Amino acid sequence: GRAGTFDDFTTWTGSIIRRDGEWVMVYTGTARAERGLVQRIGVATSPDLLTWTRLDGAVLAADPAHYDLLDTELWGDEAWRDPWAFVDPDDGQIHVLVTARAGPGDYFDRGVIGHARTADLRNWDTLSPLDVRATGFGQLEVPQLFGFADRWYLLVSSDTSTQSPTRRATGPGTGTYYFVADAPCGPFEMIGNGALVVDAIGSSYAGRVHTDSDGVTWFLDWERCAPDGSFVGRLSRPRQLHARPDGSLYVDAATA
Repeated sequence: GRAGTFDDFTTWTGSIIRRDGEWVMVYTGTARAERGLVQRIGVATSPDLLTWTRLDGAVLAADPAHYDLLDTELWGDEAWRDPWAFVDPDDGQIHVLVTARAGPGDYFDRGVIGHARTADLRNWDTLSPLDVRATGFGQLEVPQLFGFADRWYLLVSSDTSTQSPTRRATGPGTGTYYFVADAPCGPFEMIGNGALVVDAIGSSYAGRVHTDSDGVTWFLDWERCAPDGSFVGRLSRPRQLHARPDGSLYVDAATA
């Protein structure tokens, strides 16, 4: 962004949807004046996915009525990032889910999925966090909401460095987790330990689900490291996603 704007330092993870004949992108931005410590969500539109117009002033920020603001003695940043956009079938508005932290509560239970909506891309209603019933997560990163097998699923990623000591000691580790609900805005429950693709060394992260034109649903993630801990940094090969009768998810084994 231009000097003095909310995104003149960095732009990060976002998502794109199509609405009313145009493409809409929501993305994370940070500003130099704040040393990149405060995250906000911006909007851009495109007719063709190639040329984008940034909507000046269409900025979504954390609302202290529901969310934690910057406190460097408590946490290193003001979390309001990784927006996932979708159109709610009930109200027809664009809803956005974000990585956020709640103000009150135990340090390692403050990781929440922030929630906001807009009818015109410029004026936002910031809502209370999604009802995600889990403990021990200091952050729930890169959320994705999708419908699958007659249920709604919420994917998130979590690193052991931001989990509670109990979850670090007993949980499956770092990677992509999931929650399940009967409606797009929850409440979301964890089935078992909620692990989709998770391991002790965090070999992968930031999983995403995509359904192709044949109706087959695939899982992809970011391969962070090899078994020896060395950095990899590439996208995985797609693996098919499956649901069991109880709603639990699994993916096919990785292939060479």
